[in-house]
Amino acid sequence: MPDICSSKMLLVNPPISPVLAMPGETTGLLRMTCDYGFNVLLADANLEFHKWISADPATKELFDSLSTQDFFDPVWYLRIKEELKKTGVRFDSDMSTPGSGQSPEPVLFKAGQTEKQIESFWLNWSDMHLATDVYEILTVLLHDPDQVRPCLFLADICRQKHPQLKLCLALAKDFDKNAALPLKEVSDFCLSLDSKSADWPFDRDREHGGANEPKAKPGVQPGPSPQRVWRLKTQDLSFIKDLPGHFWISALEMTPKQIADLLPVWEKGMERPAVALELQLDLALEQPDFSSWREKGICLVHWLVKEKIPGELKDWVKVLRQVSKMGIWNHLVLPSGDALSGLADFCTANPNMGHSWERVGKPLEPEDYASYGRAKSLPGSPFWLSLSRPGHTLLYLAGHGLTKLTRLRVIGAEQVYEVGQGLVYNYAKPEALPPGYLDQICHMVEDGGAVGNTWVRYNLERAHLIGFVEEKGVIVASGCLKHPRPEYIEMVKEQTGLDLTGHVERGYTTVRPEYRGLGIGTELLAGETARAGDKKVYSIISSDNLGAQKMALRNKTRKIATYFSPRLQKEISVWMPESMLP
Repeated sequence: MPDICSSKMLLVNPPISPVLAMPGETTGLLRMTCDYGFNVLLADANLEFHKWISADPATKELFDSLSTQDFFDPVWYLRIKEELKKTGVRFDSDMSTPGSGQSPEPVLFKAGQTEKQIESFWLNWSDMHLATDVYEILTVLLHDPDQVRPCLFLADICRQKHPQLKLCLALAKDFDKNAALPLKEVSDFCLSLDSKSADWPFDRDREHGGANEPKAKPGVQPGPSPQRVWRLKTQDLSFIKDLPGHFWISALEMTPKQIADLLPVWEKGMERPAVALELQLDLALEQPDFSSWREKGICLVHWLVKEKIPGELKDWVKVLRQVSKMGIWNHLVLPSGDALSGLADFCTANPNMGHSWERVGKPLEPEDYASYGRAKSLPGSPFWLSLSRPGHTLLYLAGHGLTKLTRLRVIGAEQVYEVGQGLVYNYAKPEALPPGYLDQICHMVEDGGAVGNTWVRYNLERAHLIGFVEEKGVIVASGCLKHPRPEYIEMVKEQTGLDLTGHVERGYTTVRPEYRGLGIGTELLAGETARAGDKKVYSIISSDNLGAQKMALRNKTRKIATYFSPRLQKEISVWMPESMLP
């Protein structure tokens, strides 16, 4: 048995999986070996194999480019994803965990590759990695039975060319141990990762090395993305500062505060990784404390939602709103069927809070993410739908930030645009609108849900002016200067003494969720006010809408009167631009 304190180990993800990703157990196995004092290098022979069997130089170049900064070019990403699909390879992130026996038929055998080619690959690979005999232990992590047969060739090469090298098998969770028997018979050690505390096959009580050996830091070869995404369990969190890349942490039994308390504090000047959390939404309702999340590097939460969770829609929305205000991406995994349809509808209508969502067992379809029901749909679909697995979403959040990722959309196979880059502002009388535009603006206002629908069309047809904003042929925002109805003028005059005769109201301002935060509403209102002519302009804001009041003050408008609305059963304030005040 090798002396652990001086042993160098090569930890290998072997061929042949069609998924370009390390199995989820990799991180735990790395932590275990490093805690033992091994000097470990992680090598991805599966990625190297796919490069090696590619006869086309352009395809080889494609694989080589995976770990470059081109990854963060959305157009490049879409193109390479399609090209890889032609080879039978799935473009996934490192946090993926293919199910044993559940992955697609291996590329090698689909392409009719011979066993001689497998042997040739391993001979080439071993000449590159094992020729110097610096390693004493070769650990092979198996997560799919289809990897056993290729690894038999590796074991044979090791016996013949590197007899001093000890071969250790590490079997992923739920791996069929009977499938591993042929390889187990020619290996020196076998480790099962099926339990939470797997037994390491080396002697912990050796005088040199073992549990008392200072923890080593692993070496990591480039993977199928510029940075790796490591899947961690809560017991592996002490390993965070030893691994280069970003982290996906599963903490399904913890509240937000409990997991945040376990995460390390990053010292000033240290490069802070991006962190994704996998949590249960119902536990966040019990202890909704997110105060330290941003300083811990959290930028994505993967919420698992049970079919029956406590609270009501307003309680769940409150959690999503709090998290999104911190600049953190919310992704919801909803139960199958029509359960919790209200939460799905909220996310669809508010992609600035429920940034992405899916249902268990249901493929993601672009039509599921149309934000407004009757208004004309935006062209294409959200770019995040094109990202392979949530690990790539985390990488794009680290590379581009939440705001940009929210605004990227895809048209067709490779056309990507960022919403808000080609806005066109228009102002017209109702009768001068192009055919069908009034219908679309009515739908925009009604779908926005901020006002009752009874008088929308009536008021818009008689408006003094209608403003609307277009991009790529779709109305993305609208507003108007509308004439107040006589009975409304009379009610306000009776309660306040203010006579609104000859005035016009700024109203029905609505901005599609994907376009909020771009200042469109402010610019639209300013354009309408500038075109009011000899009319004085006012707006109404409910007294409990503090956010709208703050915005009104920033836009240099002042409150001039307050009345009680019998319909709304609350106080309403009348506001007017400072420039129009007497």
